[in-house]
Amino acid sequence: MAILMIVLTVVVYLGMNRLYGRYRFPFLIPTLTTTFTIVVLLVGFQVPYKTYMLGGQWINLLLGPSIVALAYPLYNQRMILIRNFIPILSGILVGSVFGIVSGLLFAKYLGVEKSLIISIVPKSITIPVAMRPMQ
Repeated sequence: MAILMIVLTVVVYLGMNRLYGRYRFPFLIPTLTTTFTIVVLLVGFQVPYKTYMLGGQWINLLLGPSIVALAYPLYNQRMILIRNFIPILSGILVGSVFGIVSGLLFAKYLGVEKSLIISIVPKSITIPVAMRPMQ
């Protein structure tokens, strides 16, 4: 089952990536459409999230190394990053604040328990950073 869930995720992502390549519409970015499609498929076929995560945990484990693998291309583009430091920092700040605030507001609107609302705050942090053990 784990392999089936991994294959499902990869196939859906590749399909959504192809769709985005053909129609460059902002709401068709592969990450968004893949997530939406996976959720629709899981709900439609009544597959529990726990079952999906049998394969999803392997993808999740690969997130850390993939983030580290981005270091080399970022290093190669460091001059562009330095020149655009203020716009990049502004985008990160606005995106992070919006992600945190929107998560909190949606949770409160939906009547989520306070202890769960507090746990939603770090959701906008990159997964490997959020999963890093506290020191």
